[in-house]
Amino acid sequence: MLSRGDYALLEKKMRKSRAEALGLESPDLAPALARYDMWKAARTKFDRNMTSSSAALITQRIDELDEQQTQGTFC
Repeated sequence: MLSRGDYALLEKKMRKSRAEALGLESPDLAPALARYDMWKAARTKFDRNMTSSSAALITQRIDELDEQQTQGTFC
């Protein structure tokens, strides 16, 4: 788990990488991050594994729901 300051740094880092991927001049121009993206990133270790098996299960469910929403089948 991250502290409040760590979450702020993580959000700044994620916004910067998203802005670079979109070719934007400033991270402030990048679209807002979804809360679940921040949650997943906070529970991902440097080796890209989740911090716990329960976090991995929740992440899997989040990804499934996000995919359903993208396809328009989420009710």
